[in-house]
Amino acid sequence: YGFDLGLFNNRVGFEFTYYKTNSKNQLVSVQTPPASGYREKFINAGNVQNSGIEMTLNVTPVKTKDFTWTAYINYAKNDNKVLEIIDKSPEFNLRGDFINDVKIVVGKPFGEMYGRGFQRNEKGERLVTEAGLPLLTSARSVYLGNSRPKWNGGFGNRFMYKDFTLSFLITARMGGRVTSFTDAVIDGDGFTA
Repeated sequence: YGFDLGLFNNRVGFEFTYYKTNSKNQLVSVQTPPASGYREKFINAGNVQNSGIEMTLNVTPVKTKDFTWTAYINYAKNDNKVLEIIDKSPEFNLRGDFINDVKIVVGKPFGEMYGRGFQRNEKGERLVTEAGLPLLTSARSVYLGNSRPKWNGGFGNRFMYKDFTLSFLITARMGGRVTSFTDAVIDGDGFTA
């Protein structure tokens, strides 16, 4: 659902969209065991539900015969949930690297990240070796967060003089976890404070 509103000879415009959709049988690349001889395979992912809003406000403060200045700002928010995965599996590894795995997990948003973490006792305290080094989990079973942003936005300007156009756009991606392999290597080599 949505609307597109233009006022004052389209000098001010506002667009709004709300959507809710289910994406079924999307092709998703998943990792395969190394013994298979293949690095990854494509599967039909199942059912992912997306809902969200998108809004754009644009204003033309200056409009003459030869020169036009238009400014615009936009906002978009998408919430999703994996409802079903083919083969009735509870999760699939989308991809992994040296420090984490990105998975699709039934009942969770798309893009959940898992990695190794500290082993802990019943009280939640970190376990350490006799040398005082923390013990790590053997598997990437510690939840790190979701890689998808909470919302996206942008602000832009467009200047048109006769046949010449100059524009710029500043975008924002707010939220979502990011892991850094560079930081992991620096930490592992003991170069961080």
